[in-house]
Amino acid sequence: MDGEGGRAGTGPGTFDPGGFLRPVRGGGGDGSARTVHLRFRHDAARRILLAGHIGLSEPYLNPDGTIDTTVDAPADADGLPRGLLPWLLGWGPRVQVLGPPEVRQLWQREVRAAAEAAEVEPLRFPEGGAA
Repeated sequence: MDGEGGRAGTGPGTFDPGGFLRPVRGGGGDGSARTVHLRFRHDAARRILLAGHIGLSEPYLNPDGTIDTTVDAPADADGLPRGLLPWLLGWGPRVQVLGPPEVRQLWQREVRAAAEAAEVEPLRFPEGGAA
């Protein structure tokens, strides 16, 4: 990966971090990618605009201060970009998945499951336990 013919580039200055990180993001399918449409709230907009993120398209600033963008994420064997979910969940309520519909439904199920898990009182283990 030194830019001298590695997998993510063919010479100096051609390193593509998106191509390099793609296997880490949870592909596992046939190598196809899904384009996922996202909307970030105004309180996340600054982070998106200043830092950018690997794989995001050019952000579109909406009149209300939200940002619309897309990301191409590797699909699993079912054609869903499950590897994208942890990153999306990390944004909490500051992101919405606009589409495609089956990806939005997957994200909604994960958000609901996370909210339900947050309501459950954790088990307390004796000293030396995990909690």
